[in-house]
Amino acid sequence: MSKKIIWIEDDIGIIRPVIRPIANMGYEIITFTNVTEALAKPETIKSADLILLDMIHPPGAENNHYSSYPGLDFLEDIRNNYKLNTPVVVLTVVTNEDIHERLNKLQVSDIINKPVRPSVLKEKVLQALSVN
Repeated sequence: MSKKIIWIEDDIGIIRPVIRPIANMGYEIITFTNVTEALAKPETIKSADLILLDMIHPPGAENNHYSSYPGLDFLEDIRNNYKLNTPVVVLTVVTNEDIHERLNKLQVSDIINKPVRPSVLKEKVLQALSVN
């Protein structure tokens, strides 16, 4: 059975080539364009072996209470409400140290600054999955 990777990213079409090497290795990649879509499928989230998470994207209509960083809010939700310890690799343009500190407290596997090279993402994903 292949490992399941959830990818929450609003620019999937633009950065799909970055994840192609991972898909070519046989991993099942399930995409969501916002956290509302992801949260509507809790069993899919719970069954994931890894979550790739963009920090800034439209949260979706039902989650307009989310902050400017819906990815961070989503991560807090799955850690605190779902009690999930699924490895999470964050892809972001956010460089704010306070945000990075909050991410680290939520035990992310890695924080990767965008833009990211496919080889770097592949390496980080393999590292995160080897821990799982």
